[in-house]
Amino acid sequence: MIRFNKFVIPSVRLVFDRKKLATKEKKGLIQMEVLYNRKRKYINTGIKVYSGQWKDTKMVIARHDSEELNTILNNQLSTLRKYIISLQEKEEPFSFEKLESFLLHKDEKKESFLDFMQDRIQVRTIRESTRKQHLVVYNKLIAFGKITTFSDLTTPLIKEFDDFIRSKSDKCQNTINGIHKRLKPYIHEAMELGYIIKNPYDAFKVQAGKARDRKYLTLSELEHIENCVLHGAISNVRDIFVFCCYTGLSYSDVAKFDFAKDIVEANGMLFIEDERKKTDTGFYTVILPKAIDILKKYEYKLPVVSLQRYNIDLKRVQFEAGITKNLTSHMRRHRVLFLCLQTSKLQDYFC
Repeated sequence: MIRFNKFVIPSVRLVFDRKKLATKEKKGLIQMEVLYNRKRKYINTGIKVYSGQWKDTKMVIARHDSEELNTILNNQLSTLRKYIISLQEKEEPFSFEKLESFLLHKDEKKESFLDFMQDRIQVRTIRESTRKQHLVVYNKLIAFGKITTFSDLTTPLIKEFDDFIRSKSDKCQNTINGIHKRLKPYIHEAMELGYIIKNPYDAFKVQAGKARDRKYLTLSELEHIENCVLHGAISNVRDIFVFCCYTGLSYSDVAKFDFAKDIVEANGMLFIEDERKKTDTGFYTVILPKAIDILKKYEYKLPVVSLQRYNIDLKRVQFEAGITKNLTSHMRRHRVLFLCLQTSKLQDYFC
């Protein structure tokens, strides 16, 4: 303990497995210890780990979620220390009674699942594009309005939420599944931290619905895009889109494409061998002649722009080429296999 002005400041630290119960098969509790005037109070953090998963100097270790759990613990310590400092700034002495009152009020705030989910979205180690998708789900929960606290996480309300997202717009089945998929980790984490006892998804299965028909470009439409006269940046975007159609690459994969590093040759043909940026999974895809022509045009370094700029300029390409379908970067996925099968050299290669 140290003194601040005329008051004694209590010390705060994390303590693991105070009762010596943790083993490799049984978890031990992590608590915050408040020491003041030779008296101690222990505050539950809600986090338990096995022996071997804690080190006083590094906190939680040897877990895939160590960084996230340590962020939670540091946030809890920070909240408690800020409260103690606020008393000193107001020249109020610390007492365990005041601490109890603060914790009671804090626990009332902790009842909010929406606050919990928002905090976790911000600190999780996920890509920014994924974070934005999770925030979309968070905003849908706000719009739904019936799931706000941990006690609202029940199977009937999850079913109502499912009905809600189905009724609000013409969502295809993959979109609905994606919303539930992004919500589930936060519910599972709430259960791990002891905020809820039962996972509401255990008794609820997302009902299969009608899948949206996949839109794709016909060969004639793709030829219109290839042959229309464009200039400058719009022409560059057209060429990148056509390259995606002939390779099946996503725009994010094209943005990091490096001809010198990602190209391999087999049986006289060139292939792209790399990892998908979104999933970190490997892929191996042939480069068709027209894709090679585009690479040659730009001396093997494609003129990529931001995804936002790319999608905006695609609309211009769509208009100039006279395409009535809504041109999107995803359409290249539904074009590439057909193009591959139309290439006689590939037919000989695979047959």
